[in-house]
Amino acid sequence: MPSPLIFDVDNHVTETPDIWTQRMSPKWGDLVPHVETADGGEYWFIGNKKMGAVTASSFMRVDPDTGERIRQPPSGGFFSAGGYGDLHPSSFEPHARLEVLDQLGVQAAVFYPNLNLVVNDLHEQVDDPQYKLEIIQAYNDWLVEWTSPDPERLIPVALVAYFDAGAAAEEIHRCKELGHRGLVMTGMPQLHGKPPLSDPYWAPLWAAAEKTSMSIGFHVGANEGIMEKYVNADRLAAEGARRMGARTVTEAFLDNASTMNDLLLSGVLPKYPGLKFVMVETGLGWVNFCLESADYHFERYGVGHDSPEFTEPPSYYFKRQVYTTYWFEKMYPFHIDTVGAENIMFETDYPHSTSLDPADVQWALSEGMAGISEDDKHKILWANAAELYGVRTPSLAG
Repeated sequence: MPSPLIFDVDNHVTETPDIWTQRMSPKWGDLVPHVETADGGEYWFIGNKKMGAVTASSFMRVDPDTGERIRQPPSGGFFSAGGYGDLHPSSFEPHARLEVLDQLGVQAAVFYPNLNLVVNDLHEQVDDPQYKLEIIQAYNDWLVEWTSPDPERLIPVALVAYFDAGAAAEEIHRCKELGHRGLVMTGMPQLHGKPPLSDPYWAPLWAAAEKTSMSIGFHVGANEGIMEKYVNADRLAAEGARRMGARTVTEAFLDNASTMNDLLLSGVLPKYPGLKFVMVETGLGWVNFCLESADYHFERYGVGHDSPEFTEPPSYYFKRQVYTTYWFEKMYPFHIDTVGAENIMFETDYPHSTSLDPADVQWALSEGMAGISEDDKHKILWANAAELYGVRTPSLAG
């Protein structure tokens, strides 16, 4: 039997040191994000403020003895010190990443920023709209360049300039022209000093995304304060780095479950029926409970009485417009029946701590999906994502 087509909807690229220094106006001086050596590692700096380590959440390192790629768990925290020389080149070099995709058996992959960029909110460090926009635009320009060696396999998704809904709409249209296939933004804008998803403030953003047919990814970890909440000195002292990291991963997944619940009851889905959302790096097992609870309390509170945009319960709009992801879990026919094969896509999360290696991918495809029909497997592994991101199957299968 031939190997299945696999579309990985969640890869991460470690930002290279020249993204902003080569693309932002020189008028910002050393406020342009740049890399400096400090405290035994390489870090992003804005002015004299040290941000995250360049190695943040990139767990694929180079074995100093063999030169081979190894997974290195955190020894001193989630964002342990180090530099580009410690990382396997596939973390930040597109041709090396293509080789890894081949090893994983992946034909196409969607690329998100590393957690360092979104968790540390680089664009919020200077209170100037032009500065914020330049940060976002420079990244979006760079990612299209980074994926250019094979744009049918390396799929870019653009950062939304959510600091201003009008600016965000303009940037969405610009990014569509650049070649981006989707978008990514925080699912909890209220934690960034902005209105919640249900607020009419976001109407220009939703309309632009719908018009350009670019889905919006709510990626785990892109929420203000997540590291302070889950990763801090008290936790590190009590638990150690490995236990702290293992706990944090699941808690971050469940943060995104809260985001999806917010989305289901926001009114955005019925108002923008052509707009798609992806709950990225979040998992599968919690989705049915969230749908049942949203439907139950939608009826119990009589939401439809004063929200006429809802002509169906929340789960209806999920089935029509929302996707979630699968990688390490055991999938059962129950998940297909309740969540829907059309609403699940596959990911590896390379090169983060929870990511799959080639043996893990094979487990996911065989034992992990045992009992799932071949037709449903094809939807989850390839067809759903190929349709969503506009990738032509024949160009990759031939």
